[in-house]
Amino acid sequence: MALTALAGPVSNLIVALIALIICNIFQYLLTGTVFLYIAIFFFYIASINISLAVFNLIPIPPLDGSRLLSALLPNKQYYALMRYERYIFIALMALIWLGVLDKPLGYLSNGVMWFLNMLASLPFRAFM
Repeated sequence: MALTALAGPVSNLIVALIALIICNIFQYLLTGTVFLYIAIFFFYIASINISLAVFNLIPIPPLDGSRLLSALLPNKQYYALMRYERYIFIALMALIWLGVLDKPLGYLSNGVMWFLNMLASLPFRAFM
């Protein structure tokens, strides 16, 4: 179950890396206003996918991060946590609505974005 839960966030990160590579192609190799807007479009695709991956890895039910807990916690504790899944989900939605999670998720998303952008732009910076 943990490997299946990882499929979503990993696919989001792969799409983000591909979008950043395309963004860097348009940014470094092609010049012009139209190409700049295309690069910005792919940057936003990467940003959204990274935010989705980071959010989905929060270890709170019903998100995929809680499914990863099944590999770490004993079954008895995991199922005790899952009994309260609907109440935890309501609390999570309240925290999102109140903006409590904005800064922590923003810091994590920015860190992942920086790392993936560094990887995606490495070949272009080496030749520029």
